[in-house]
Formats: sequence, structure tokens, C-alpha cells
Amino acid sequence: MTHSNVPDEASQTGSKICESAGTDSVLTPGVITEHTPESNAFNLLRVGVAESDLADVNTLLRETIEQLASGPLLEIVNTHLATGGKQIRARLVLTLGRMLNVERSALTYLAAALEALHNATLIHDDLQDGDTERRGNPTTWIQWGMNQAITAGDMLLMLPTILICNAPLPSGARSNIAAAVAIRSIDTACGQSLEATLATADAFTWAAYSAASVGK
Repeated sequence: MTHSNVPDEASQTGSKICESAGTDSVLTPGVITEHTPESNAFNLLRVGVAESDLADVNTLLRETIEQLASGPLLEIVNTHLATGGKQIRARLVLTLGRMLNVERSALTYLAAALEALHNATLIHDDLQDGDTERRGNPTTWIQWGMNQAITAGDMLLMLPTILICNAPLPSGARSNIAAAVAIRSIDTACGQSLEATLATADAFTWAAYSAASVGK
């Protein structure tokens, strides 16, 4: 896996994604907004990823869960994942990884790892925010209760490490990626915690909002 001499196409794509993502944000106290599927960033990623590649990511994630989970937890997690989603993180891994000449099989594991992590945070976030619907379906905590939602999110949080460790990459690369994902996960948790304080006018500042946005 090459870490230097990134092709111009990869750097340009990353820049376009970042620039586009910055055009649709809405500054609302206490709310960190998500970008719509119609955004230029999403369209750029959608065009760049074959549906067969995404299907392989989803298959790997589902098979890994079925190997490790059991009892009601297996049904709960599968029910959540069946709701789909834009899978922007998986698309980003597949798009940029291909530009960096990373093997497709390795990218499948890395994309699945980030999808597992993202869905874990969604389950917990829905519970924290009291959201009752996601992707047109009842949220996990509405369907199964708060305790089961916490457990389902916890289980999904464990999967990235397993998937990264099983990726066909040099051991050093796997360790570095696992550490990077863990660090960013901590940043996300810090952003979520900070966001919870922004509902009050006294706590809401541009600096706090920016920190929460970057974290999440």
C-alpha cells in the first residue's frame, strides 16, 4: 500500500468531495446536519463505484456478523443493516483506494469496517437524539428497546478491528489502519458529546460548533 506520490486524480477527487461537502451545510444551534444524496459529493462517489463492489462489501459485513453474532442480537443488527443507506464511507474507501492501487479484496474489508463503525454510531445516535425513524423505518431502539439498541451498537463497534485484522494487507498496514480508525472513533465520540452541549445558547459558539462538526 503506497503512502506517497498520490496520483493527481485521487487528490483532486478528495478536494472535490471536501469542497462539495462544504456547500450544503446549514448552521443550526444544537444540530449537526448531514448532506443529502443529491449533493455533488455523493454523486461523485456514486459514479465512481461499481454496484458489484458495494455488494461484496455488504456480503462480507453480513457474513462476518453471522459468524460472530447469535440469538436476538443477530436479528437486531441484520434488521438495522437491511435498511440500506447511502454508504458514502464505503464508496469513499473504494474510490480513493482504487486510485491508490490498493487491492480490491483489501478495500472490501476496509470499506466493510467503516460501514460497521458508521452503523454502530447511527444506532447509538438515534437513541441519544430520540429519533424514531431512520431510512424510512423505525429506529433500532424503537423496534427493540433501548437496552438492545445499546448492545447492537456495541457489537458493531467491535467489528472494524476484526475486519481490518482479516484484510489481506501487510501486518504493519493493518495495525496502522486499526489505530487510525480507533483514534477517529474517539474523535467522533468527543464530537457527539460536545454536540449534546450545543442546545443551550450559552454553550453554542462557532468554535464549539466547528469542533463538534469536525469530530463527527
